Amino acid sequence: MSEVADELAHWLFARLELSTTPPIDVDDLAQRMGIAAITNTQMIEDGRLEQDGTTATIYLRTGLADRRRRFTIAHELGHRLLLHPRAPAERYRRRLAGDSEERLCDDIAAAILLPRHWVAGNFGNAPHTLSTIRRLAAQTDTSMSASLVRLCEVAHWQESLLRFKFVNDKWRLDAPAAVPLEIHGQLRTTPATTETLCAVGSKTRKDFQTDLPLRVGSADRTMRAELSVARTVAVALVDLRPAVGMRVRGETALT
Repeated sequence: MSEVADELAHWLFARLELSTTPPIDVDDLAQRMGIAAITNTQMIEDGRLEQDGTTATIYLRTGLADRRRRFTIAHELGHRLLLHPRAPAERYRRRLAGDSEERLCDDIAAAILLPRHWVAGNFGNAPHTLSTIRRLAAQTDTSMSASLVRLCEVAHWQESLLRFKFVNDKWRLDAPAAVPLEIHGQLRTTPATTETLCAVGSKTRKDFQTDLPLRVGSADRTMRAELSVARTVAVALVDLRPAVGMRVRGETALT
């Protein structure tokens, strides 16, 4: 749905005559889109849009980190945009429901915060490194995960971003981004993953190229990755396509 989101975001910026140079001021954008207030409250979900005629309010879960807050506001503005009678969304509205609308609003949020033409012009030929992702995240005031997903959409990156947390003397996978659909939900850490991350963390705090052991389904694999390891958090930029091929071949061999 990223093409639909890009079309809607482009229409929005043009209609409001706003610059598409990040960081995008989402509070100002919300005001221009008729949002009367953005209010923090105790709630389970990150955000909610409530509209009554011409009046609209965005409610945010209290305690959201700044970058999560920005993305959540942009997501709720996506819902607002889909309801605009003049937005080029008529051919999509009738087909949208539930999760599909939520996914489209996530895509709209990315298109607002990381405008396609700006990303393509400034990062289209950038090296596929953690440093590039950090620079994009810093310039757009978005998360590394959102930045990596946008690079996949706009600049055709193929890598995934894996985040790990150190819990109870083990490194555990936490919130991977842009994982191939074929192995989504099938990635796990192993004792060898913990050994590798601990070894890199004891050696350097700089980005480091190494082989990263992972479990894909029921099989242990070793993937080339760029790692950044801090005391309790680590990230890895890794191309998981070889694991997809191994997974498919393994399933074929069993049939």
